[in-house]
Amino acid sequence: MHHIRLGHGPDLLLLHGLGSSHRGWAPLLPLLEPHFRLTVPDLPGFGRTPLPPAPLSIPVLADAVEGFMDAQGLRGAAVAGFSMGGQLALELVRRGAAGPVVALAPGGFWMGWERAWIAGNISAGLAMVRAIKPMLPAVAALPATRALLFAQFCARPWAVAADVAHDEAKGEAEAPGTDPMLAQLVSAPMQPGLEAGEAPRAPVLIAWGREDRVLLPSQAPRAQAAFPGSRLEWVARAGHYIHWDQPGEVARMVRLHCGAQALLAAPG
Repeated sequence: MHHIRLGHGPDLLLLHGLGSSHRGWAPLLPLLEPHFRLTVPDLPGFGRTPLPPAPLSIPVLADAVEGFMDAQGLRGAAVAGFSMGGQLALELVRRGAAGPVVALAPGGFWMGWERAWIAGNISAGLAMVRAIKPMLPAVAALPATRALLFAQFCARPWAVAADVAHDEAKGEAEAPGTDPMLAQLVSAPMQPGLEAGEAPRAPVLIAWGREDRVLLPSQAPRAQAAFPGSRLEWVARAGHYIHWDQPGEVARMVRLHCGAQALLAAPG
């Protein structure tokens, strides 16, 4: 699994969202690097990591991440994940493979008509990005047109750095895992949580943007209920890409939740 590693301190594994790559964490890395040894992979089917042999699904990705954690000596390390990566982080909690977890707008807790809403939102964004793919460098270069790329995902899309916006949009358009994973996500059952009476082996923080127009805020209490004992925090002036809209606030939450806790829960 292709990955980058930077920083010093307790281990923190960062898991990106659908269509993204390790580059999607760029706004947060300078704020976390002084406090953690960061491992930031491209999940199978995204970035520079090829598709796995089995059809993509959350269990298949979780198996791959668990194997990666074991190979890198990261079992029991702190994990932060965003959207699909947040769902993966919670699945690692369920499997007992992760230390403290921060799940940013985790997927998997939609119901009924919300599935069609999510599929429609993301599919429309993908169609637009693919249609303008030859013009992406020029579109991403200007705040006004950059805002069009991520209007449904960010509360302040014009403020996203041009290189970050370009890399994210290009990755979404080109990643071989985007379409099959989207189809699987919106058709799969709700993300399972802990068994009745079971407590998480490490603390879990779930964060949600109050202006999330993709994974609607009504899904947040379901995620918290699936993982009893978890803590839910709302992030003001943030859409679905919480770590883009409010990188300072997200970094603060990760440091507080995973810093001292990660030292206690570090592998070995």
